[in-house]
Amino acid sequence: MVHAWEPPGRRPEAEALLRDLLAQAFERLPAGVERLTVQSHAAEALTAASHGAALLVVGSHVRGAFSGIFRSVSRRTAAFATCPVAAVREGQDRPPRFGMIVVGVDDSFTSRDALRWAAAEALHRKARLKVVHTVVPMPPRTSPWAQGEAREMLTNMLSEVLAGPLAKVQVSIETGPGEPPGRGAGPRPVRSRASIALIAATQRADLLVVGSHGYGSVSGALIGSITSDCLRAAACPVVIIPQAREDQRSRVRAAKIAMEN
Repeated sequence: MVHAWEPPGRRPEAEALLRDLLAQAFERLPAGVERLTVQSHAAEALTAASHGAALLVVGSHVRGAFSGIFRSVSRRTAAFATCPVAAVREGQDRPPRFGMIVVGVDDSFTSRDALRWAAAEALHRKARLKVVHTVVPMPPRTSPWAQGEAREMLTNMLSEVLAGPLAKVQVSIETGPGEPPGRGAGPRPVRSRASIALIAATQRADLLVVGSHGYGSVSGALIGSITSDCLRAAACPVVIIPQAREDQRSRVRAAKIAMEN
């Protein structure tokens, strides 16, 4: 349990606050709990604590539309933590009700990590797994993802990741509003904005798992705009999977792609 405070706060006051919070949260503190109070920016302290951790859990507060982009602890930890980050908004600390975990995927390596993590969590909880794959609407003749290739990519990803013990997980595929799945039709991509489809799927889910993608726009300066939307509006806690090394942009990779082009 990490409690970070910034100047002009003092350590005795911070430790007293942590004791009060723990007394409110637990009748009896669980065994094996380590407490840490540190004078630092919260996002920096939590990011440092994420090294070697299996999961980092933070509260997600809804603030102003612009101020939250760079100051939000949940967004900054999701962008820089080295382990998955679970963001829990106020009122989302209820026990699981639906037995459903939703995961959003695309064609990235990060999505494979997200799918694997979500499937392992579903196996642990004995819950069902809903896989949501979206395609940006484009003219059918110009978009290679519009029909067959997106379906083939998703089928291959599921067969690669959901193997061994994870093959026991009960999986359903989100097909988008107004397009019910046909018997034996196989997985089909959602034809709506990704964030809309994911947020809608959380209405009857206990957990949403997405990958962290930074695109450099204002809304996604620290994390991807889809992840940012989900943090703000999902009806359940959100787990953000750190960006895979293969998906990270670098000058060397950009130069290599430019040379190939």
